[in-house]
Amino acid sequence: MRILYTLGALSIVAACAMPSDSYAPILDGPVTRDFQSDLTACRELAKQSPTGPGEVGGAIVAGALFAGFVVDHEEPDMLPWGVALGAVAGWIGAIADQNAERKTIVATCLQGRGHPVVG
Repeated sequence: MRILYTLGALSIVAACAMPSDSYAPILDGPVTRDFQSDLTACRELAKQSPTGPGEVGGAIVAGALFAGFVVDHEEPDMLPWGVALGAVAGWIGAIADQNAERKTIVATCLQGRGHPVVG
């Protein structure tokens, strides 16, 4: 049962740590008058980043298999719950990766438009 609580807690922490679409990078310099419109355009560009269902599905399956393996050895009666929590953890991880990629796209796009983005 301990492993299920641990997986559940990790899932919650990962969900809370995900960046949102409202990401605004740190600038090393003044905000120009074009910054807000450029930021909006770069966010829209980042939303077009392809994330195939295979990537998310693969993460879900991997999480489910790993958690199922761990739980099966620790507490076999809890196997279905372990697999479910593992799938959720894999899904959250895939979404977090996608958000990190989009954050990078926004920062790179703004740099390309002449804004001094540092993070």
